[in-house]
Amino acid sequence: MKGINTNKKITATIYAVMIMLVTTTVAIGVYDFNIKTGTVTVEDKSEEVKTKKVTVEELLKEQNITLEDNDYINVSKKAKIEKEFDIKIRRAVPISVNFKGSEKNIKTANVKVKDVLKSQSITYDKDDKITPALDSKVVKDMKIKVIQYEEKMKTVEEEIGFQTQAKENGQLEKGKTLTVQEGVKGLKQNTVKEVYENGKLMSTQIIATKVVKEPVVKIVQNGTKVNEVKVASRGGSGSQVAPTGNKSLQGARSVVMNATAYDISFESCGKNPGDPYYGITATGTKVGPGVVAVDPKVIPLGSKLYIESMDGTGSYGYASAEDKGGAIKGNRIDLFFSTKGQVDNFGRRQVKVYILN
Repeated sequence: MKGINTNKKITATIYAVMIMLVTTTVAIGVYDFNIKTGTVTVEDKSEEVKTKKVTVEELLKEQNITLEDNDYINVSKKAKIEKEFDIKIRRAVPISVNFKGSEKNIKTANVKVKDVLKSQSITYDKDDKITPALDSKVVKDMKIKVIQYEEKMKTVEEEIGFQTQAKENGQLEKGKTLTVQEGVKGLKQNTVKEVYENGKLMSTQIIATKVVKEPVVKIVQNGTKVNEVKVASRGGSGSQVAPTGNKSLQGARSVVMNATAYDISFESCGKNPGDPYYGITATGTKVGPGVVAVDPKVIPLGSKLYIESMDGTGSYGYASAEDKGGAIKGNRIDLFFSTKGQVDNFGRRQVKVYILN
């Protein structure tokens, strides 16, 4: 009986082994070791895929995925598919890139603006303006603009005008001038900052100035000496002063004119102290009592005059036509007075003007 039980155990063991072999064989026949499993992601949409294809290109064709020009794929289409694979695809979108004022339309699958610029070999620095920002995500129809800014420093020389200083000379005949010192222009150097946008000059700014040569003042002496003789006045009483060489006023040409008055103020002359032409007449002399403004077409500049009142008030007397004015036209004459009060008091009158030379 013992021998029979032993044989039964051996037979059961063999039977169990045979069942296991049959099960394993069936399982092997059902499972195909050529199947590969992985993920295919197009844009943001992922899908798990099983395939027996050998290459990526074959897999894409199997999945009806077509790659357009400039689309991105993270592996080569010729690459063999691994047992576990992860394929990523980004579609190229149309955008425009404006660089140095020139616009270019492209299709790109780059993720960020900075990647687009790199792909187009566009260089920039911290001073340049880029819109949208470098880390912005690229989207369809995006307009990327790169404005290049450049600052240049240069030195520019500029002349400095000289002033004219007038002085009186009692030894020099009235109406004559003597230049005792010629004026000389100075020179300064300006440090200028220029700002360029895409190579075009947009602004300039002087940021420093250095005087390398001071200007020299021009000094002019104006004669004040008057040679006088006594002659009978037209009224027959008293006496008036006439220039040497004129026997009397009766021999001089005369003209009736409308007279106004002016002084050295800005209201009268349009210039302030500090202006190089402040107090200087059209003939270059210094303005003062006895100086009048005329229309040179009526009375030549430099003419010696005697101005007689026609309304019984005091006459202005001897004068010199050394100045002119924009409003002094025709039979108009403008008489200089030292103060505004005298100007206001004179107002507007008719006078007889004797031209002595």
